[in-house]
Amino acid sequence: MTVLSHAYERLRRVGTSSAVRASAVVIGCVMLFAAASYVPEVGLDSTTSASIGAFAGSLIAAMFGAIVFWVGARGIVAKLIGTY
Repeated sequence: MTVLSHAYERLRRVGTSSAVRASAVVIGCVMLFAAASYVPEVGLDSTTSASIGAFAGSLIAAMFGAIVFWVGARGIVAKLIGTY
């Protein structure tokens, strides 16, 4: 439990800068868009075994994009309502 609380504290301290928050939202959106734009190609290449790796990579990119977007959006909303 203490490892998670230390990681959360580090993440909270990094996310206090307005530039970091805005950058995180933009980077998260770009990663989500890139992952979503690749999904139709995975369907076309479903006859090959390489599509499994491509689909897994797309899901991993979407996961990291969602996390980065969430951290940035959470910081921006917290700044707007004054909880930071």
